Amino acid sequence: MMGCVQAIRQQREKASRSAAMRAQKPANADMLRSLYRDTPRVPQNFDNAQPFKYTPDAISDDVQSIAARGVSEAHEAECHAQYERDMDECTAYRMAMGGQRFMDVCSQRAFQNHQRCRRY
Repeated sequence: MMGCVQAIRQQREKASRSAAMRAQKPANADMLRSLYRDTPRVPQNFDNAQPFKYTPDAISDDVQSIAARGVSEAHEAECHAQYERDMDECTAYRMAMGGQRFMDVCSQRAFQNHQRCRRY
């Protein structure tokens, strides 16, 4: 009986010590306020900063040549044909490999290969 009473006292003392330690820790809100004050943590000196200047010089006036990625129509057709073959393969394996989940993954992979072929 005395052993049980002693164990209960020790457990209560340990619990009261941990409660005192928790009371000494700062609250999360106080800690966040100390981290995110209005004042910057690093001094910001913009005295030597150069202003931005607009330069109206364009590389070219031909918008089509600027927007194009440099893939020819023949190469684009090859990429599209490969994409269609990949999608046909996905459709053929769909039921055998797991249904819609397989189709989603396979079509995503086919599209990524298509974009890689087109150099996007």
